[in-house]
Amino acid sequence: MASIDRRTAIAGMLAGTAGLAPVRTIAAQEATPGAAPEMDARSQERLRRATRWETAVYGRSDVGALRELASPDFRSPYPGREPGLEALAIRLENRAAYIAETYDSYGVVVDEAVASGDVVVTRTIVLTAKGDQSATVIGLSWYVFDADDLVTTTWSLIDQETIDDLLGLEG
Repeated sequence: MASIDRRTAIAGMLAGTAGLAPVRTIAAQEATPGAAPEMDARSQERLRRATRWETAVYGRSDVGALRELASPDFRSPYPGREPGLEALAIRLENRAAYIAETYDSYGVVVDEAVASGDVVVTRTIVLTAKGDQSATVIGLSWYVFDADDLVTTTWSLIDQETIDDLLGLEG
């Protein structure tokens, strides 16, 4: 795991950049002990797109990035949610309003990622602040890509309750 200076990360996030080292990638295939893992160009592109989704879509609620990265056939893996890209865009706009109302700052930094075939998994660090309180938690996301390297579905896990507790927010 990468060593992270949280003050630098939060200060960088507030300035518009994470201030952290590039994403650490882990190859999907077995590598020779001590050798650097190798990843094919398609896996690298999917890794780049998943990282952009994390930082732009989740980190900044950027609907433009969502439309750029998601397949027109995007489907939610969550039961009971309205399916499709347009429904996700509406949820993202609502999320942006919630974040702006709730936090003074909010950002996502990808710490590690694994790419294998049409799947990318990321481990993220979510950085938030409200007043003089800050919270840093870990998130996990899973992405499935289509033949055009567009996201067809994604699933994420983040401990929102812990963030709110650390910031002293009412649930």
